[in-house]
Order: sequence, then structure tokens, then C-alpha cells
Amino acid sequence: MTNISYLVYLSVFSAALVIAYIMETFGVKYRDAFTYVQERRFCINPNAGFVHQLQEYEAIYLAKLTIQMMSPRQLERSLSETTGSLKRTHEEEEEESSVQAAAQNG
Repeated sequence: MTNISYLVYLSVFSAALVIAYIMETFGVKYRDAFTYVQERRFCINPNAGFVHQLQEYEAIYLAKLTIQMMSPRQLERSLSETTGSLKRTHEEEEEESSVQAAAQNG
């Protein structure tokens, strides 16, 4: 890698790193952090891979913020609703077993 291409890579990487830092520290979305950085340093241009990773990261840290903002009672209720809807009843399991047995026999 030549010195110039290395510097270009560092400038792209550093912009992505600064954007990620702003997203995490101030709880803002990717687009807002990008705009903030670009207003101060107009020449930033993160590559598509970094942009995609930052957008995926946005969903992760926003979910984390949402959980942190919930009271323990809200969190418990939310988790119990989710796990409760994923559980199958005993009758559903018996019905599935009988359907599988009938399919094997017939």
C-alpha cells in the first residue's frame, strides 16, 4: 500500500470512527452524525462498507438505549410477553406429535 492510499484509507476510516463515536456518545442516528461531521469536515466520504456497518450499528445501539430507558417493570413485562408468545402449549405439542405420527404411518 502506498503512502497516499494509506492516508486515504485512514481518512475514510477516521471519519467512520468519529461518526460511530458521535452516534454512541450523543445517541443520534447515523444520518445526523454524518451530517454533523460533514458540516465540520466537508471532505469526508466513508465507503459503502463502513456506511452499512454504521447503519447496522444504529439499530443495535438504539435498541440498547430503549432497554436502558425502560423501567425494570416495563422490561420484565416486555420480556414476559415475548417469551410467553414463543412458548407452545402442551396441546399444540401433542397435536404436532399426532400429525407427525400420522404422516409417518400413512
